[in-house]
Amino acid sequence: TLLIRRDGNELYIESTASPIRDGGNVITGGVLDFHDVSAARELNRKLSYQASHDVLTSLVNRREFEKRIERALQSAESREVSHVVCYLDLDQFKIINDTCGHSAGDQLLQELGRLLKSKIRWKDTLSRLGGDEFGVLLERCTIEDAMQMADGLREAVSEFKFLWDERSFRLTARVGLVPLSGGESQDVARILSAAVSACAAAEDAGRNRLHSYHENDIDMMRRRREMQWAARINTALEENRFELFRQTILPLQEADQGTHFELLLRMRDENGALVSPELFISAAERYGITPNIDRWVIRNALTWLVSEADERARLSLCSINLS
Repeated sequence: TLLIRRDGNELYIESTASPIRDGGNVITGGVLDFHDVSAARELNRKLSYQASHDVLTSLVNRREFEKRIERALQSAESREVSHVVCYLDLDQFKIINDTCGHSAGDQLLQELGRLLKSKIRWKDTLSRLGGDEFGVLLERCTIEDAMQMADGLREAVSEFKFLWDERSFRLTARVGLVPLSGGESQDVARILSAAVSACAAAEDAGRNRLHSYHENDIDMMRRRREMQWAARINTALEENRFELFRQTILPLQEADQGTHFELLLRMRDENGALVSPELFISAAERYGITPNIDRWVIRNALTWLVSEADERARLSLCSINLS
């Protein structure tokens, strides 16, 4: 209950009412008890705000953003309205953190948060998803209008000049867009994954660009397949599921003294079947896993050479492919 005092101040109270009865059990009056809970209510409000907002930028946090996407999906399915999720990732942010320190990076994120907030509609949601990544939920918006609004956000970032210790910095951003249809195939995790992939596709096209996700997008399907392979490669490294093969090198002219061969790499999948490097090397290169694979190859090649004295005695040349 809200009580308003004569001086205009408002008090949130909890109230109880107890009857007063006479000897014949007839109610002759009552006692009202008011307890001021304004402080507790304000504390709950602050805790609720902190649970749903980013501490640094005061924008909606990832958890709350996902809740709002879930609600938007439900409305898209029940009311046949369209919404769009945008995933915005900054370029060159690490340079500012490395050259000026994290205080500068924090200041930049705060300023960019205010800038992006001023460029969206009141009914839209801007979120800091983590690091230098932002999300925007554009409600009741077609993909064409969303592309135009997202391009405005991208342009605002590229025109923004960040000043720190008499130095100025320029940034760019790449944006991935995913329309919400509310179908059974869509859920929050898939939408955000598609938005990340669309953002990565925008980076592949040259950064400072937009990319809109759509079904049967060949580039997106390739990117998603590579992301899945990257996870499988890391697991295979942890479980030591790589194997070395030898391919003998024979001379076309006179026979050389000793054995020549080239070491080749194969991977065993989760079921023990051999996987050709054509399927996983491109993903390893894209996601920076090849140095770890190189180390595995060298370590196991040298271990094998040390353990096989007879093979080592006959060996004249061993070629090892590195990334």
